[in-house]
Amino acid sequence: MSISEQQTQQNEIMMFFRYLTNANFSCASRGFCYFYVTQAAQASANIGGIATGDSMCSADPARPTAATFTVKAFLVGSTVRRASVSASVGDGQIDWVLLANQEYRQANGTTVIGITGANRLFSFPLSAGFVNSGISYKTGMDTAWRNSGNDCGAWSNTAGNQDLGNGNVTSNMSIFGGTIACTNPGYYLLCVEQ
Repeated sequence: MSISEQQTQQNEIMMFFRYLTNANFSCASRGFCYFYVTQAAQASANIGGIATGDSMCSADPARPTAATFTVKAFLVGSTVRRASVSASVGDGQIDWVLLANQEYRQANGTTVIGITGANRLFSFPLSAGFVNSGISYKTGMDTAWRNSGNDCGAWSNTAGNQDLGNGNVTSNMSIFGGTIACTNPGYYLLCVEQ
């Protein structure tokens, strides 16, 4: 291969790399991302961990058909997923599920929940609740986006307590509305598109 052919090949590889790095692999390319709640409540606080919760959200029948990008469970736990170390700051995030400066909508695709800040968190009050019903869902957070420690062993056992958020609420009660024992079944997963 001549030097000219090598340079052409290198240029083509670089152009392809630029295409891949600028390609739209996120719901941000649509202009908004979806929130939705699982169709059925979970039988146990032990869902097999946060990664299993992500898989459950991805496969759930309640997932809007237009939510074509990666979906994760709106949960925090242990050192697996974290939204903030300090109250409402967004520092020390680990595998956090919200994007920066992004609009989020309910499953109907029209009701705007709000727009996150550069810290990948919402400020309260929200424009609308995460879901349009009064159900409760697992979060593991306190009212200021921090891991509360009430996460049933990062959602992998039934020991201790679990913190829940409340649907159809625009205050910080949407991320923490109460604590209940991990042995109590009947709470949903809140899911968010990436």
